Amino acid sequence: ILLVAGIVLGLCLLPKGPVIPQIANLQGTGTSANPYQISSQQDFQTLAEFFNNNHEASEGYYEITNDITLQNFIPIGGFGDETSFFSGNFNANGKTITIASFDESCKGAKNLGLFAKVRNANIENLTIEGTIISGTKNTGGVAGEAGDVSVDSCIFNAKMISSGEYTGGIICAITSGEKNTISNCQSNGEFQDDPTNTNPIGIALGGIVGLVDAQLDLAGGQNTAAINTSSYPYVGGISGQSTSSYAQSVDKSWNSGNITVNYSISSYNI
Repeated sequence: ILLVAGIVLGLCLLPKGPVIPQIANLQGTGTSANPYQISSQQDFQTLAEFFNNNHEASEGYYEITNDITLQNFIPIGGFGDETSFFSGNFNANGKTITIASFDESCKGAKNLGLFAKVRNANIENLTIEGTIISGTKNTGGVAGEAGDVSVDSCIFNAKMISSGEYTGGIICAITSGEKNTISNCQSNGEFQDDPTNTNPIGIALGGIVGLVDAQLDLAGGQNTAAINTSSYPYVGGISGQSTSSYAQSVDKSWNSGNITVNYSISSYNI
């Protein structure tokens, strides 16, 4: 009896791993065999409402079933509550998400993108189009801020109007995590300064990633996007700025986009 009780107690004390979140009003169960189905802006807003109040890693599975246009959109995870984040496995199945506009509440926000902040996440096969007007700090097509993330086969075809500190076509800022990867991603859109911003605070802008401040392996990156700025001192077709002492690598990546920087002291990356 004591042996059985000890085994039961030991099992109860085992650390809990990530679980599948229970999200009402989405089709599917969130498992790998039956992912949550995202087919409309309302489904995206349901995700945003859940993950903007989420503070724990989870292992749910999500897939997009068709092209979707988002208007007056609130980003997913980390918006409003900066300690919250999106986590899980997000497969867009090659579909296109057009960000037509953010909600008025997003003006001046710290993190903007389809996702505001991601942790412990896999994001793949996603194309971003539309016009994105940056927030005050981190703005990216796929995500504003990321850590422990894997991004694969994502494409940025949008127009980015930049005025915040950091800007990136795919991910704006990699700020944490022991294993971050960006693979086979493309930036084919356009980057330009916000003409209404009379007090620019730009630091770094990159076609794929704006700021790398943690471990990162980047492979197969391509930038054909035109970058025209007088607000950013650190600019690159692939990466804008790297400030981390962690191991970083860039492999088989190239830039063919026209980069024009009118800044008194500038640093050019690849």
